[in-house]
Amino acid sequence: MRQSSFIVVVLCLLLAAQESHAQASGFGIGLSTGEATGISAKVWMSTVNAVDFGVGWSIVNDKTGSNLGFHGVGSRVHSHMDYLWHLFGAIDSPEQFPIYYGIGWRVNSGGGYDPTVAFRAVLGVEWIPHTAPIDVFFELTPSVQLTSANDVGVSVGLGARYYF
Repeated sequence: MRQSSFIVVVLCLLLAAQESHAQASGFGIGLSTGEATGISAKVWMSTVNAVDFGVGWSIVNDKTGSNLGFHGVGSRVHSHMDYLWHLFGAIDSPEQFPIYYGIGWRVNSGGGYDPTVAFRAVLGVEWIPHTAPIDVFFELTPSVQLTSANDVGVSVGLGARYYF
């Protein structure tokens, strides 16, 4: 009897925890703006881990030194993928504002330049409302370019996704 009561209590706690992170699950897709601007998607792997990826247009140059700035020959196609960890209790609020961090990569190509590959780190904050299957996010992504000209840069992004 004590063992079955313990199991019921544990199951209730697990269900309550799952409900408190209801939108932090499944697959979401939406739009992002910044560097790059385009489509953003996220797949939750657990209650704290997710993979995000995006495809968009990058208008900022990948070159180093005096060539930093905007392209004169057109935008570049940007794609990235990151593995993320979320800290749900970091911001004390009645709403869910997890801080997240992660690592990943990005590839830029086109615009008259050689394709570039970069390792990137991600640091962001996300709003996950209790009443709608969406998230809104803001992130900083420092990167280290590994091909063409080695370089270090920081990108900023803002976006929203709808979860199915």
